[in-house]
Order: sequence, then C-alpha cells, then structure tokens
Amino acid sequence: MTEFIAAKKNQVFLLPPLVLLILLIGVTVGFLASRATVVVIILVFGVASLMLVSKNHEWGLLLMAFFLPFQRLLTLEVAGYTLQVAQAMVIITFLIWFLNMLEREEVKLVKTPLNVPLLIFLLANLVSIWNAINVTRAIAIFMWATFSVMVYFLLVNTVRNEEILKKVIKVLIISGVSTSIFGIYQFIGSYLGLPTFLRDVYGPTGWYLTRIHSTALEPLHFASYLLVVIPVTAALYQSRSAIFSRSLLFFGLVIMGIAMLMTIARGGYVGLVLAVFVIFLLSKRNAQTRGGGKKILVALICGAVILAIVVALLAPGMLRETIVGGTAVRAGSSFTRMLLIKDAWGMLESHPLLGIGVGNFGPYYNRFYKIPSTAVADFRTVNNVPMEILTETGIFGFLALAWVLLRYVRSMWGAIKRTPDPFIYALLVGFMASFFGLAFQYLTYSPFYAIWTWFMLGMSMVTAQLAKMKGD
Repeated sequence: MTEFIAAKKNQVFLLPPLVLLILLIGVTVGFLASRATVVVIILVFGVASLMLVSKNHEWGLLLMAFFLPFQRLLTLEVAGYTLQVAQAMVIITFLIWFLNMLEREEVKLVKTPLNVPLLIFLLANLVSIWNAINVTRAIAIFMWATFSVMVYFLLVNTVRNEEILKKVIKVLIISGVSTSIFGIYQFIGSYLGLPTFLRDVYGPTGWYLTRIHSTALEPLHFASYLLVVIPVTAALYQSRSAIFSRSLLFFGLVIMGIAMLMTIARGGYVGLVLAVFVIFLLSKRNAQTRGGGKKILVALICGAVILAIVVALLAPGMLRETIVGGTAVRAGSSFTRMLLIKDAWGMLESHPLLGIGVGNFGPYYNRFYKIPSTAVADFRTVNNVPMEILTETGIFGFLALAWVLLRYVRSMWGAIKRTPDPFIYALLVGFMASFFGLAFQYLTYSPFYAIWTWFMLGMSMVTAQLAKMKGD
C-alpha cells in the first residue's frame, strides 16, 4: 500500500470516493441478490481491481480483453442481470481514466471519425424511448447502448501507443485460444460424462450433436466472439508479424477453427468465410504476405478434418440424425426469422421516424399477438440487427448506424492504403475482416451490444489512428 501511494501520489485523492462507490455498489447488489457473500465478493474484487488499475490502467484493458467471452462463467446473476468481469473492468478503468482527466484539468476526447456518428446513434436510441410500451426495458437497453459506446471511447482514449496495442492483442489471442480449448473439452466431455458447464439444450440429447458455447451464453455468441479473434490471428499469421511465433499462431488458428465448427452456427460459418476472403483480398497489396493465404486455408482444413475425426469416433450413430434432424430445425429457425422480419416491417409503419422504442420489439410483438407480457416474452428480438435498429429507433437511428458503418469502412480503408508498417497493416486487415464477418452474422441474430463488437470497433480505430500517426 505504501509503495502504491508513493508511486501515485497524484491519484491518492481518487481512492476514497472510488472505494465508497464500490462499497455502495456491493451493498446494493448484495441486497438485490439477498446474499451477504455477494457483498464480500464485490468488495474484494472491486477494491483489488481498483488498486491494480489505479497503479496502471493497462491492467484494466488487459483484463477486459481476456474476459470478453465470459458471459456465463465467472459471472454474477443479480436482479435478472448478469454481471461480467469484462464489464466490471470497463467501468473501473473508465472511472480511473476520467477522474485522472479531471485532476489534470484536461477533459478532452481523442477525435476519431466515429465520435459524432456514435453520439447521434445514442441520441436516436434515447429519443425512441418516447414510443416505448415497456419503458423500463427501453431504458435498460439504452443503458447497454451507452455502456457499449463507453467501451469504444475508453479504448480510443487509453490505447495510445503500439506497445499497449500489442499487449492487448496478445491477451485477446490467448483468451480466444484458451476458451476454444475449453469449448473442445466441453464437446469431448459431454460424451465421456465429464462436467462441462454446458447448457442442457446444447448437449447431445438436445441437438443430437453437442454444440459448444465455452464461456459464452450460447453457441451463436461464442461464434460471434471468434469472428473477432480468428481474423485478427489469421491476418497476423499471414503477414509474418512477430507478435507470437508463426507456429503458435498456426496452432491457435487450428484450435479456434475447430471450436468455430463445433458451435454449429451457420451465420458464423459464412461470416468466417467472408472474413477469410477479405484477408485474401486485402493482403494481395502486401508483398510480404505471399503464400500465407494457402497456409491459413490449410489451418482451417486441418481443423475441419480433426473435427470430423472426433465426431466420427465419439458419436458415429448420431451423425445421420444430426444431419437430418438439424436440417429440419434449421429450416424452422430460418422460417421463423423471416416471419419476425415481416412483423418488424409492420411495426415500423406505426412509428417510421423514431421507431417503436429501443428494446421494444418484444413488447410490441406481444401486444399484436395478444401474448402475456413477461420478462422472457419481452426479450424477443428480430434476429436481424439492421431491421431491429430500423424498427426500434426508426429511420433516424438507422441512418445514424449507417453513418457509423460507412465512416468505419472509409477510415479503415484509408489507413490500409496509407500505412507501410506490416504489423499495423495486418491488424487493420484483420479488424476489417472481423467487421465484415460480424456484419454478415448480424443479419441472422441480434446481440449488437455484445462487448466484443464494441471492442473490435474501438481497437480498429486505435489501429487506424496509429497508422495515421506513423504515416504523418
């Protein structure tokens, strides 16, 4: 403690109010959860994290990067909400960064091409609450949207040099490989009777063939997370950037490729193919990457072959049932999605400009079909992000989102054309590939405010800003 205070004399005044804040949060959450142990856990974790991050805010960024996919494990259920480690690290790191700015009397945000479009998008979400049926849910989703934008602003304002950037990317890849290994264990363990922490619906009895979700809430979410990590790893491998040895990057690609296949997420599959195509397309501009594309393809093929062998050994009798039964389930899922999009168009006609209210597709759907409104029923989504944004926030919100996406692509493309640095170039290509992969998957489901999506946006702009600095 003495060492900490000596090293950070100018930050001592921050500790009392922040410790008090953590105390209030701990007591409130513990009261809602009706468990005294919850208070102790939050206090110990919160104060320890606060001390660590206050000493060096990089720890907050690194812990956030590692715990991005931990939606179900190492989480805390409180009053119907799931508190995640990555979310806690974002809040603590943001508070430290913001209060340090106030202390230095330098309240100034880094200018990026997405600052204004994101704030306009938030405004569209806020205004849409006027038309909401379930105002409580609308406010809750608006808070999630605000938190997501906060993730973006935190990253672009704290990751200011290449050294921090490399550390965050290393931790991101380590997390992706580690959680993929755990996911593969889930698959094998489900047939060997080992504890897997799988949700029952995704075990072999529910889907004939196990669908892994690792530390995430469900397979689609884990596939979405991998669409951030795999393209970045692949682009770094192809560019021969020495962030890890090429053999380790190759190993990581094989492991994560196997895990992606085991999610049985069709949108994730197509998104990954699209991401790999983007890497091939953009990497042709860099002479150092020749021949790398074939090796990435080999890694993906190896993953597919290994998965086929594992499946053949563990569940030979289930293969035919999975293919036949899975086709029926998938057809029903696709048909349901089409009907939901049709319903969304109908709802849009009632409030075309401001939308029906952020997070309120479910409540409006329930009213139309006379379904009793419950927490579960109100959670229904369109399963198509563009249509969901258009329906819930209207033309105003949809145009704001389009502005964000167009500015993103333009900025990234400009940085890719400008930078001579192979590492920065590879990251730009990897994040651009992740963007297009996620963009496709988000046509088939709706967790737009998943933290890794906003992590990807923030780190993309960080990399683009560094490319601009090196170019100048």
